Amino acid sequence: MRGIRAIVPVAAIAILLASGIVGAIYGLPAALAVFACMTAAACLVAGWMVFHVAVSSKSDKSVVIMAPQNAIVSDRMLEDAQRRAAFELWRARVTTEDISIQSADGLSLHALVVRNKPDSSRWVVICHGYAYIGKENMMFIAQAFHEMGYWVLMPDARGHGKSDGGYIGMGWHDRLDIMQWIHEISDRYGVANIALYGISMGAATVIMAAGEPLPPTVKAVVADSGYTSAMKELAYQLKMFFNLPAFPVMHIASLVTRIFSGYWLGEASALRQIAKSKTPALLIHGSADTFVPPSMFDELCHAAGCPTQKMLIEGAGHGQTPIADRMHYWQTIQDFLESNFSEFPENN
Repeated sequence: MRGIRAIVPVAAIAILLASGIVGAIYGLPAALAVFACMTAAACLVAGWMVFHVAVSSKSDKSVVIMAPQNAIVSDRMLEDAQRRAAFELWRARVTTEDISIQSADGLSLHALVVRNKPDSSRWVVICHGYAYIGKENMMFIAQAFHEMGYWVLMPDARGHGKSDGGYIGMGWHDRLDIMQWIHEISDRYGVANIALYGISMGAATVIMAAGEPLPPTVKAVVADSGYTSAMKELAYQLKMFFNLPAFPVMHIASLVTRIFSGYWLGEASALRQIAKSKTPALLIHGSADTFVPPSMFDELCHAAGCPTQKMLIEGAGHGQTPIADRMHYWQTIQDFLESNFSEFPENN
């Protein structure tokens, strides 16, 4: 990260130095022309770098994953020995299976199913965060829902895990994939009543999916630590990591994303999608989140066109909400889902 950050001041010094030298030799108009050309070239390079680092699935994502602001909880962070032992015992006991579908644009998408009681028709689709993998990082989330009586489906988002894809959809193309997974559950396993759960990028994914015409089998959405749009989130990170303004770098990055990944970053808007949604939503965020700021949580709550319940976990950083106040977190989710699944008492 320090090496990437160092490029910004070096580039700025090089532009000023080159402009100054040209100006001293050829005058002010030539200096201004050199400054404009070099600045434009630097912006083009910066826009490409944003796409390469953030959107391309082929680049190293450790810059993002290891950022202190992105200390998202995963299975590997269950440090309490008693909880770890209970988790490992549960994981050894449950029955799982890998399933796959083909996306509308021809990608092979994979998911892990955690089976529950045969007489239960309650399901939860769990969407992981950026650069994470369902069965490697989200099984402790699956455990909580499984113990509530839900069957669990954990997809690997396109560009992640076993799923195909040369780019990361930031929730936008993923919303259509989630709709396919919803239909796959009913086609493969029969009658199902479904909740959607996502954390970080997964939260944006389930919100974006909720803005589409979902089947009546989808009863509720739980979105934890979601951003308002890919454009705004990446612009926020650009400012935080490199102290660069959104314009014009993000607009160039959006154009590159459109060329190579088929969508504009501004399209990937959870804010617009939640305004169209009619599916009840529980929105969750940590008050100390510095990766996806709580202001985005406020915007999503304000824009929601669906019945909405919100929960702000005091002192929790990004994605830390499941453990910062564990009892309150899971009890609130369980109560919220029960209120929306209450018409299906036979599935308890």
